Amino acid sequence: MTTGTWTDVNELDFVTPVTTGTVGAFDGNTSPNRTTITFTISSLNISNGSTFYIRWTDFNASSYDDGLAIDDFSMINDSQLPVQLSSFTANPFEGKVQLNWSTATEVNNYGFEILRSTQNDWQKIGFVAGHGNSNSPKDYSFTDANAPKGNVSYRLKQIDTDGSFSYSDVVSVNNLLAKSFKLYSPYPNPFNPSTTIKYSIPSASNVALKIYDVIGNEVASLVNEKKDAGEYEVNFNAKDLPSGIYFSTLRSNGNVQTQKLILIK
Repeated sequence: MTTGTWTDVNELDFVTPVTTGTVGAFDGNTSPNRTTITFTISSLNISNGSTFYIRWTDFNASSYDDGLAIDDFSMINDSQLPVQLSSFTANPFEGKVQLNWSTATEVNNYGFEILRSTQNDWQKIGFVAGHGNSNSPKDYSFTDANAPKGNVSYRLKQIDTDGSFSYSDVVSVNNLLAKSFKLYSPYPNPFNPSTTIKYSIPSASNVALKIYDVIGNEVASLVNEKKDAGEYEVNFNAKDLPSGIYFSTLRSNGNVQTQKLILIK
């Protein structure tokens, strides 16, 4: 380790079973030459997800290198970490609502019931299974394909394997139809090799979304069909195109909008 600070942890100190002897190798698999030790460390505070190192200093019993060897080493975190929700978001899209949430840690996590409300009338609309036990971040998602229009609230009911449960904070969205014709700036931009293009239309219509190069040649047709009113997004993958400047053009009901894209490979 080249950075950081070493901390003396007395619980890890031990004495080897063989402290003196002649120079030469001992058979570590024989009982007189090995020992099994279990430590409980209660004072060590390590943040979740951190990388840490353990080392022992061998104080030789003689002037020779007595060849201390440590093997079959393992660590177990016996603390019971609750299900820790690190984020929970709701985003309207194409008349639907996309829910995304993440956990930092999980213990006995059976899963999540998804609850929806428009007037404090909470109803279960789905279930997503949990990961049981985990000390690493986990990501979850759920799409409410039948989300009502207007203001909508969501919360999660996290259920343990023993049936106990708790509720998340409430998130709310305004699931209204798009009010304008608009082609948004792609994100990311510049990009390599793909980017997301978002657009909205205020009423049902035939929609064409195409990509052109700088001299006006069509290089990709992303959308060419009738769409209901709403907001949409589409992925544009330019892995087969050379670096350069391109243009996305949206056409619907006689309206036209264009955005510049920069592909850098």
